Amino acid sequence: MKNLNQNQNSVLHNSRSFSTATIDTLQIIRDMPISQLQKDLIVGTILGDGGLQRAQNWATLSLGQGTPNKEYLYYLFEHVKEFASLDAPVEYQYYDERFKKVYFNTQFKIRGEFLVPFADLFLDHTIKTGKAVKIVPSCIEELLTPGALGF
Repeated sequence: MKNLNQNQNSVLHNSRSFSTATIDTLQIIRDMPISQLQKDLIVGTILGDGGLQRAQNWATLSLGQGTPNKEYLYYLFEHVKEFASLDAPVEYQYYDERFKKVYFNTQFKIRGEFLVPFADLFLDHTIKTGKAVKIVPSCIEELLTPGALGF
């Protein structure tokens, strides 16, 4: 048991009590062969307005911005384009009947197995409706960095 506690303390910033599954998931994220900036971007945009979906063996993160923030979206894209489903963000428009207004947006998606641990932490699948709901995981302070907060 002492060896497990030593391992937990080396993995976690503080010795809060997390499930073994959570500890394992955090370690998988730490060991991922992606940059810290990419991890921060993923965590930060999930906490913001990024759309996260989970399938059996992969997950998708959708990122979109209105025209005024288009440059920001292209900045994000440059850092994760190797995981993007398309070569460039897609620009589109839609009409919102509620406000009788046309909106212009830009969007892209990243997809892969590497997003599954993030989905496991940030999606709650226990809702009776069967739909996953985005949550703030109990281990959030293990994932938050100044970089993640910047996204």
